[in-house]
Amino acid sequence: MTHTYANCIVVSFGEATLKHRNFKMFRDRMVENAREKLRANSFEWPVKPIHNRLLIHVPGDLVGSERNVLLEECMHLLAEVPGVSVVAPRRRLDRSEVVDERNRIRYEVLEPLVIEVARETWEEGAEFVVKAKRADRTIDTTSQRIETRIGQAIIDSTEWSSVNLRDAGRVFHIDLYTQGAFIGADRRQGVGGLPVGSSGHLISLLSGGIDSPVAAFLMAKRGCRLDFLHFTADPVQFGGDPEANKVVRMAKRLSEFSGRSRLYLVPEVQFDLAMMGTDTPYHLLIFRRFMTRCAEVLARGYDASAIVVGDSLGQVASQTIENMVSASRALDTPIFRPLLGLDKKEIIELARKIGTYEISIEKYKDCCAMMARRARTRSHDEALRQIEADALPEYDRVVKESLDAATVVDCRFGEVIRRVAAVT
Repeated sequence: MTHTYANCIVVSFGEATLKHRNFKMFRDRMVENAREKLRANSFEWPVKPIHNRLLIHVPGDLVGSERNVLLEECMHLLAEVPGVSVVAPRRRLDRSEVVDERNRIRYEVLEPLVIEVARETWEEGAEFVVKAKRADRTIDTTSQRIETRIGQAIIDSTEWSSVNLRDAGRVFHIDLYTQGAFIGADRRQGVGGLPVGSSGHLISLLSGGIDSPVAAFLMAKRGCRLDFLHFTADPVQFGGDPEANKVVRMAKRLSEFSGRSRLYLVPEVQFDLAMMGTDTPYHLLIFRRFMTRCAEVLARGYDASAIVVGDSLGQVASQTIENMVSASRALDTPIFRPLLGLDKKEIIELARKIGTYEISIEKYKDCCAMMARRARTRSHDEALRQIEADALPEYDRVVKESLDAATVVDCRFGEVIRRVAAVT
């Protein structure tokens, strides 16, 4: 769809508008996050708060196809910012342009503009509806009267001929606020939720599979700042291209939502060496506890409040209630499991929606998958602690050596911005 009529983009908030006395804090965070994301993608378009929305000004010197391409890209970027409910291209007019001194609608101004939008967006065989929102109650008319008159003008002056009040293919929006009028015919759904940075800091375990990236996304959507921890049997070699590693690309994709995120790529080898000679059917569960304990060390060092994992109840042997309980009891730090009640189909649908599924299904040597063949479905914290005491008498040293050997990748809004050889 083309949007030659649009001179701004209006961003509506989701549930942040319900925060009442704290709304300004959420709004300011949204402004900063939107500005950062746009600037990271070379958009220097002004972002300003207007009441409970954001207004992004479209530069007037853009014309033709370039204008439409940039407008579409900007709307796509904004729709991925957690906290954004709706993104809409609009023509903004000052109140005085569409309302006269006696608070009556200037239809001689409003009708030609909506007709222009209607002509630009006409689709053969489609039905339309006009929806007016009269938020400025000083205007001397009703929303229904505006809708009826503008709808008739569209029928009289364009190829649109059929109105559908319930399920129209095209909706023409006329929003009248004290700050001005906003007219347009398109709106995109955003991810919703709360702005990143409004709900604290988490360490998210990231595997090479489908589930954990979705779990991370859901916590970013709830306003959490995220860093990622991945255990690898094939450490990244930074003499080559980091894009060759799917987990790096996964972290990059997730940073489109989380903003600034750090990925810790920890080699599995220290754990394997320490466990050498130990034969136990609880190997996978002990390894999962080891991963979360490493995450807990990072959480303490970087002031994170909790750890995120991609567990879904009963999906695999290691994700039974008993095994989740024993995993949680290994730590003082809380473990969040946002996928707990979802089935695999629901998780895959979310992965496709956020753009992580195609990366997740690439072939990869995942540590947990290699150990899963012998996983037990029931475990107890006391029994696992005894195995750990026998097999890993210097547990803290193994954790430290593993983290010291980590490769660190810093991501910012979909780009790798820094790589260092080890945690410092």
